[in-house]
Amino acid sequence: MRQKGEVAGLLLVGHQNLRDGTIQRTVLEFGDLYVLPKYRDQGIATEVIRQTILATDHPWLVCVFRDDLRALAFWDRAFKRLPFSSVREVVPPDVAEFVEFVVNDVVPPVVT
Repeated sequence: MRQKGEVAGLLLVGHQNLRDGTIQRTVLEFGDLYVLPKYRDQGIATEVIRQTILATDHPWLVCVFRDDLRALAFWDRAFKRLPFSSVREVVPPDVAEFVEFVVNDVVPPVVT
């Protein structure tokens, strides 16, 4: 990502196998988002989320290191203020060191 022609950070996106109960599927993974310190608090990370996750109708897996309290606080605020169609935590996560969220997922209706 760039800000005024300079590299301001990076975003790594990929595909990840996700197990939901007995169903396994591949989803897009918003894996690593890093904004250089001099560009933080300028809304860059939020704009990246808008241009990636919120610009599609696909479910995304968001992975955050459990010990990264700053990142967890950022995502908590983002989940509350941005128009995600859904947000749910994956419990248990595939990797114990992460907190994983599935966002913008199409939740099948419950059959009664």
